[in-house]
Amino acid sequence: MQIFKIHGIDRKNKNSKICIFISLILINLSCLSTRKTLAIEEKQELMGEVQKYTEEFNNSKSNDSITQQIPVYQLDDILPSDWAYEALISLRDRYDCLSGYPDNTYRGNRAITRYEFAAAVNACWQTIENFLAENQAELIQQDDLIIIERLIQDFQVEIANLKARTEGLENRVDALEAQQFSTTTKLNGQTIFAVNAGGFDGDRLIDPNGIELADENPQATFLYRVALDFDTSFRGTDLLKLRVDTGSNGFIDNATAILEPNFGSILDFSKRPPGNDDFGIGRAFYSFQVVENLSLSIGPLIEALDYIDNNSYADLSFRDFSTENLVYNYV
Repeated sequence: MQIFKIHGIDRKNKNSKICIFISLILINLSCLSTRKTLAIEEKQELMGEVQKYTEEFNNSKSNDSITQQIPVYQLDDILPSDWAYEALISLRDRYDCLSGYPDNTYRGNRAITRYEFAAAVNACWQTIENFLAENQAELIQQDDLIIIERLIQDFQVEIANLKARTEGLENRVDALEAQQFSTTTKLNGQTIFAVNAGGFDGDRLIDPNGIELADENPQATFLYRVALDFDTSFRGTDLLKLRVDTGSNGFIDNATAILEPNFGSILDFSKRPPGNDDFGIGRAFYSFQVVENLSLSIGPLIEALDYIDNNSYADLSFRDFSTENLVYNYV
């Protein structure tokens, strides 16, 4: 502002050109001085930043990379570039301590969580422990022991948590297996078929006492019995049994009854199941455990033969027809 004022006063003066010229020179000198000052400040600021980065680099630089790296416990995920990751890979390669995924792949070279990494460290440590327990310590390098010890130290919290979780899961599984039981119903079935026929020579058939049994050959007969058992358990130690059965009549004369009446081998359906192909309920009861080795059964249809079957022929199919009659259990 002062320059233009001088120019205005001395405009008609012969020395105006000299004043303007001197003013321009002063302006240029002032600009040069200002630029020089700014350049010095920028240079000093830049040098300060360089010095700062240099000091940080020198502080982080060390011959022992393991001890001077960022502490592992400060990392959220373990990257392939971290020393811990590289150390674990070296242990895996030397001791084959990681089985990997079900397809036998490790799928490395990716970031993993601290708990995943802790599980891998624990697996390698167990492998090394097995070598030591089997007197194969010569297979373990001293440097590897130092590395695994350092890894365990850095991941001791995660390893402890994993062990606690594993033990907790095992206890829960054991408790579920011991206590939990879903209601189960099993279907069991039995089908018995019998065909008999026979004859005799002569005019008639008599028994040892001389009593006439028949004067002609008996007819062939076909008998069957079907039983379906629905066995239900609510707790694993109890039983609800419901049997549905059917069969054909067996009290009619047949070859076995006529030809061998003294051998007690009649195929008898006269008691159960219902004849004429009708359906009926053969069993209906509930058994439960009172104390160990003692059970109690209650229900409207319980057969003593289920508990005191003394029939020596009960396992023979041609005698199973007579099993339903209690008197035959003493044969």
